[in-house]
Parts: sequence; C-alpha cells; structure tokens
Amino acid sequence: EKVYGSGMSDGKSRRGECVKPRPFAKLVSKTQFRALAFIAFMAVCIIITSQLMGFYRQQVKIQHEGSADGDSFWREEVLEEPRIVVLHKLVSASEAEELRLLGVSKGMNRQRAAPAVTFVDGNANEPARKRTHQASTLERGETALVERIEQRLANLTQTTPAHGEPFQILHYRAGHDDYFRQHRDYIKPDDHQALAHAGNRIISVFLYLQTPAKGGETFFNEISHKMHVDPGDAILVWNVKKNGQNEPLSAHSALPATEGDKWVAVKWIRAKPFTQPLLPLSTTTPPKQKESPVRC
Repeated sequence: EKVYGSGMSDGKSRRGECVKPRPFAKLVSKTQFRALAFIAFMAVCIIITSQLMGFYRQQVKIQHEGSADGDSFWREEVLEEPRIVVLHKLVSASEAEELRLLGVSKGMNRQRAAPAVTFVDGNANEPARKRTHQASTLERGETALVERIEQRLANLTQTTPAHGEPFQILHYRAGHDDYFRQHRDYIKPDDHQALAHAGNRIISVFLYLQTPAKGGETFFNEISHKMHVDPGDAILVWNVKKNGQNEPLSAHSALPATEGDKWVAVKWIRAKPFTQPLLPLSTTTPPKQKESPVRC
C-alpha cells in the first residue's frame, strides 16, 4: 500500500519507510563545507583582532593621558572588596609640585570652607576634631594643569570632569600630629538633599603630591590595610558596590606623618554632574531649617 503526500517532512519516505535526517555535511559538497568553515574561522579572527585592537587603543590612550612621562604610567588593581586601584605616575614630579604650590597660593587653612559637604562617617558638618590638617580648595578647571588632570581622571573612570567635585589640597605636617580619623565618603541613603544634588560619591581619589618618609599612610580600618604610595600616584577607592549600595569596607583614615610632610590632592567623583556647591563644612552646627521638597 502506498503512502501519499511528501512524507519527507515527518521523517517518512513515500513508501512509508522511516529515514534518518541527513547530516549538514552531507547536504553540501566538500568544497562548500570548507568555504563555510573558512568564513566562520575568519569571522572569529576578525572579532578577536577587533577586541585586541580596542584593548591596545585603550592602553595607549591611558598611557598618553598619564603624567608628562606617560610611558611609565600603569594601573594596579589592589583589592576587589572594597575596590581599590592605584594609578601609578598619574602626574609627573613637576606637575605634582605645581599642583601643591597652587594649593599654597590659595591659602592653607584648617577651617577653610570646602566647596561641598564633607561627610564623616556619612554625616555632614561634623566637628573639626575629626581631622587636624591644613586645606585649601581649587576651582574646577582653575588652571590648564588642573583641567588636564581632571580630564585624565574622567577618562580613566569613564566619567566627565563635571562629575568631579573640585580638588582639595590637604597638608599633613610632621610633628603636629595631623590626622584624619576613620570616615566614609559615601552619602547615606536618607540624605536625600545631597543625593538629589549630584548623586553619591562613587569614587574617592587621593592624589599624592608629596609623600613622607615615615607615616602618613592611608589606612583602611575595616580591613586593616595600609597604603603608602609615591608622589604622583593616585589611590582610587570605590565607595559603592557594583549593585549601587554603599560599601562599608571603604572606611579609611589618614595616619599622622612622623617624618616629612604629606601633601595630597583629594577629589570625589559623583554619580551625576556636580554643578554647584552644597553647604560648606563648618566647625559649628548650622541652624536647623524647615524641611522642603527635594530639588535637583
């Protein structure tokens, strides 16, 4: 008895016999198969080459955006939790000294008003006893050097210079027991006004301009980890986790310099462009104000 219909689509022949599907290799000739295999191989090679070239271009870009002697610039991944990265030779010795002198020219004063709220353990306007050092504030893009360094940091963190708060130049004097006690730079979730202004402080940048011979380390208290880098190097600390939550392990302090002074340029990189100053740090508690709707 004959079976009518094509039958081939359901695995049966016209005589009702079952047949096995033919392998792909048997559906095309050997020449066609080799051509397809060659095309697939070349496509994989092109993808890999493209990725390698992109990585190479990124390294060259980073190298040229480093210090004046950019060929010595390199990045070191120190820790994953909290994420800590050291940008070695981000600025040259001459650039570091120029930035330090710029801070001196602005007037070093321990109680100088900062361009934004300084958060100590997540709280604004803490008394000055939390820290004892001299400080001055630079304007964003104040000089060509400041603008170049801010652009380097923006490129390396995949942000823009507008995301960064202005540089603060800090001076820890040897023999004066200058320090900065344990604190965290992120903003607490309930500080709606600060978060609405420019988002969280996602990265803290500590650019060392002058390193003491002894002491002056950046100490990460929660993980008991000290860091001592060379002048021109920058320590980057991620204050938030990958999921956007605050990173409590980012707690850090500045230990006293015991031999030689310590100079460091500090910058906080925000989640959104930082467009205007917040309430400056004060040694006295500001008067309470009526609550108002959160505004950007």
